[in-house]
Amino acid sequence: MAEQDNEQAGEALLQNARRTLREQPRRAIAGLCVVLLLGLLTAALASSLQRVSADDVCADAVAGAVKPMALSGSYAVDGGEERPYAARQALDAKGIGVEAVTVRGTLENDVAAGELVNMRLSSTACTVRVNGETVFSSDGIGDSEPAGEPLLGWIGFRSPGISTRDEVEIALSSAASYSVLGDYVIVLDSLCTGEPDALFVASVASHLPMFVSGILVLIAGLILLLIASVGYLIGVPKETGGLRFAFYVLIGGVWIFFCFDYITLLIPFPAFTTTVSLLAQDVLALLQLSFIASRATGYPRRLATLLLAALSLMLGVCIAMKLAGVASLYEANVVIIPLFVIGVFFAALALAVEARESRDRMAVDATLVVIPCTLGMVVEGLSFLFGGVTTGLWLCAGILCAVVVRFAALFFYARGQIVQAERAHRMEAEFLQSRIAVMLSQIQPHFLFNALNTIEYLCEEDPPVAARATNDFARYLRGNMDSLMGSQMVPFRSELEHLAHYVAIEQLRYPFIKVEYDVHADDFLVPSLSVQPLVENAIKHGASRKIGGGVVRVASWRAGRSFVVRVTDDGPGFDERAIARFREGVDDGASDARPLGEAPARNHVGLANVAARVAATCGGTMRVENEAGGGASVTMTVPYEEDGGSR
Repeated sequence: MAEQDNEQAGEALLQNARRTLREQPRRAIAGLCVVLLLGLLTAALASSLQRVSADDVCADAVAGAVKPMALSGSYAVDGGEERPYAARQALDAKGIGVEAVTVRGTLENDVAAGELVNMRLSSTACTVRVNGETVFSSDGIGDSEPAGEPLLGWIGFRSPGISTRDEVEIALSSAASYSVLGDYVIVLDSLCTGEPDALFVASVASHLPMFVSGILVLIAGLILLLIASVGYLIGVPKETGGLRFAFYVLIGGVWIFFCFDYITLLIPFPAFTTTVSLLAQDVLALLQLSFIASRATGYPRRLATLLLAALSLMLGVCIAMKLAGVASLYEANVVIIPLFVIGVFFAALALAVEARESRDRMAVDATLVVIPCTLGMVVEGLSFLFGGVTTGLWLCAGILCAVVVRFAALFFYARGQIVQAERAHRMEAEFLQSRIAVMLSQIQPHFLFNALNTIEYLCEEDPPVAARATNDFARYLRGNMDSLMGSQMVPFRSELEHLAHYVAIEQLRYPFIKVEYDVHADDFLVPSLSVQPLVENAIKHGASRKIGGGVVRVASWRAGRSFVVRVTDDGPGFDERAIARFREGVDDGASDARPLGEAPARNHVGLANVAARVAATCGGTMRVENEAGGGASVTMTVPYEEDGGSR
């Protein structure tokens, strides 16, 4: 029985996959690419999980104090002339392309036999000689793979007993094809004695602000992930890109922990820690591009999506080369980091330009989040390329700033949702009455009498037209009744069908009036019976008052994260006092506002009521204004949600 259930579940899963591939090929291909990239990332991490000896990585846990080692004497760069050297002084050499540095001299203090000597390697091979005899040597590679990763972390050896009279030579050379002067400075400045536990405590203490920041970033990432996941599961309206940014913050927290030198004292797998640091650095750029693509529209979105696809492919190729033993991730990052930084920079710039021009809340929020992260990434990328290591400080600061902005945005978003829910709850009791009033306003006695009298006349004079008019009238009444019994939100195309029946009836009375359509989008939802009152107002108080007949135009299009419906006419326009009353009616949420231009005695639900229903039902807006060349327009804006048309 269990096997049969498993077979049925597998068959259902396969059918769902086939249906997704057939109906949404782009999403299916993107999903397969994500799975492939995750597989490559997992393989790269697994291949790097090789532990070297405890002595090499300082993995013993023995109490003791950490004491700096001061070496004074001379140094030479790339076999050149020797120059005087004092402990922790700056080296006089070019910043990039240094192949080797050799320092000779004596120590200021004795190092007893058996005492642990520590140094922090940064993609450098190191050989230590005392009186010409080699006491320690490391090739600077963290594993034995063909494309091994350079060792980025602490390494140590037991002292044979070194006095202040002994000549000590430290020969450093690059363990990677790309080298910078900062790699050698890190080794020389980190020389110290002490056991690993004391060294770990001292290292954490020296980076305590960053250590605490890393914890805060990880906690913030978990909270953001929880908010996005729980909100999605319980059906709370989700903010676009919330999950992507949560993963960005989580990976950022991981990167902060793994980019500091104490990590090899805590996790004695140097190739693994280096691989995690490099991959987290790369994945951060991809997640940031993904977040930008989720918030941007138009050209910025296409640019971010294209960059995301190209850089993901590039990272996949680099990982494959690593697994094949062709090149290490460190060497690959030297090539791809500039491309990643440039790509993220231009995508963020495009998003900022869009936010500045559109003033869209989602784009503005995303820009405020992306800018500090981008600046931090640019600085860290330059630090990696010219200093050999990432400082962690700038990107950490950028992520923390972005987290603060994100939590502020979530607070205002949640508060807006609560306010909207409370408003909807208050209007729930009034809404049914409002819909009844709207329906009754469209089938008031004079309209019924006029329509029926016209049909009666046509039955004698033009039976075919009478038949069509009867059909339009019946469908119009059915549409009103359906709107009363059906959903609050209906497809815009359904509103257009209902509108067509109304227009056909009205054109029997006003044959000189034209109604034109300029529909560029119809796959979104609008409040029921929200478009027809706009056209009715345009006909009765606009086009019908123009000598010789006027024109009413109904247009729709998508604008950023909203859909827009605009009804215009070339009639006499609105009275400015009527526009003011309309705005006051909307602000007050009045449900008994009269149509613009109507005498107060004519008391039925008008444009202000439609505007109130649009705001309460979907958070939309409505604007009335006079056109510059004459006539009037009413514009209804409906918010858009990615997962289903309008909200």
